[in-house]
Amino acid sequence: NITKKSNIVLLSGGWGGLSAAKTIRAINKECKITLIEKQKTFMSCPISNWVIGQIKEMKDISFNYNNFIKNNSINIIFDEVSLIDIRNKKIQTNNFSLNYDKLILSPGIETDYSNIEGFNNTNKNSVYSAWKAGKETLTLSKEIRQIQHHDNIVITIPLSPYRCPPGPYERISLIADYIKKNNIKSKIIVLDANQKIVSKAALFKKAWDDYYSDIIFYYPDNQIRAISNKEKKIFTDFEEFNYSIANIIPNQKAPKLLLKSGLIKKRRKWAPVNPYDFSSRFSKDIFIIGDATDASTIGSIPKSGYIAYSMGKVAGYAVI
Repeated sequence: NITKKSNIVLLSGGWGGLSAAKTIRAINKECKITLIEKQKTFMSCPISNWVIGQIKEMKDISFNYNNFIKNNSINIIFDEVSLIDIRNKKIQTNNFSLNYDKLILSPGIETDYSNIEGFNNTNKNSVYSAWKAGKETLTLSKEIRQIQHHDNIVITIPLSPYRCPPGPYERISLIADYIKKNNIKSKIIVLDANQKIVSKAALFKKAWDDYYSDIIFYYPDNQIRAISNKEKKIFTDFEEFNYSIANIIPNQKAPKLLLKSGLIKKRRKWAPVNPYDFSSRFSKDIFIIGDATDASTIGSIPKSGYIAYSMGKVAGYAVI
C-alpha cells in the first residue's frame, strides 16, 4: 500500500494527469505527489475550437495551476522529461533526476508530418495545425477573423485514430458559421483521409446540408500527400486544391519519450496497457492513460479529454 514516504510522480498536467493526482490526494492525504508539466499554463484543448470559431478568447480557456497546487497539496515541477529509466525507477528532466515508487504518464500526442511531401520546406505562414491548444490556436483564430471573399480554407483530417474524433468536424462547423454570419463568400474544403465522417456523422452531415451547403465542400477518402507553399496548393492522390489558409491536422502518435523509454515496441505508434488498471505492459509500476494508449489493448474508446479524465481516476485508485 501507498505510505506517507511513497513518492508518486505524474506526467503531465493535462486532463488525465490532474484527474489522477486529485484522485490520489483525495484517498491518501500523506503520500508525496509530484506532478511534472512543461507549461506553466493549462490551456484546454477540448474547447480551443471555440477560440478558432470566434466564440471565446485564449484567456477564457487558459488557467494557471496555483489553486490546484494549494487545494490538493501537490508539488508541481515545470520542466520537460527527457528519459524514464524503468529499471531503476527514475525520471530524468532537463534539470534534475527524480526517483518514483509509482509513475502515471498522461503525455498526450505527438504530431507526425512525415508522410506529407514538402511540409518541412513550407513557410508556415497560412499553414497551421492548432491541434494542441496554444500559440497556433491564437494564430489560426486571427487568420479566420481576416478571411476575405473568395478565400479557400482547406482543412485536412488524418486517418483515425487521432485526438478528439469529432474535433475536426466541430472546427469546420464553427468556421462555417462565422463565414455565414458575416456574409463572407468563401469556401471550406475538407479533405478527410477517412472514408466517411468518423464521429457523429449523421449529425454533422445534416447540419452541413441544412446550413452550410454553399460553404463546406467535403471530400472523403482524400489524404493529403504533399503541399506547396509557393503555389499555395495541397495535393492528394486524386486532385490538387488551392488554399488561402491551410489547417493541416496531421497523423498522430504517442510521444517519442515512451518509445525511447521502452514503453512502446518499435514500429508501433501507441502504448500498450492492461485494460483494467492501465498499467504498462512493460512495467508494473508505471500507468499510462489518455491519448497515448493503444486501442488494441483498451478497446475502441476515443482519444478525448473526458476519457483521459476518467482514466486518471482509475489509475489513481490502482496506484493506491
